[in-house]
Amino acid sequence: MKIEVKRFDSPDGSRIFSKGKFELLSTGGMTVGRASYAPGWKWSEHVGPSVGEKSYKVEHVCMELSGRAMIVMDDGTQVEVKPASS
Repeated sequence: MKIEVKRFDSPDGSRIFSKGKFELLSTGGMTVGRASYAPGWKWSEHVGPSVGEKSYKVEHVCMELSGRAMIVMDDGTQVEVKPASS
């Protein structure tokens, strides 16, 4: 059995964009990301134009550790995510 320890203070990759950043760790064929956004950040405004998309097209799992985020789907569905204790 192999044990591998990775930490976000030394990510395998990162993407920095207006009002936010995204850090990546890869291990065992899996990639985990940590996102940090400033108040007012919107994917459609701060990332979408640079990739030529109006919405994010990749399925993913989200765990909110602090703050709040509103997710708006193309069909109009809206979900607010926040830490469990909020």
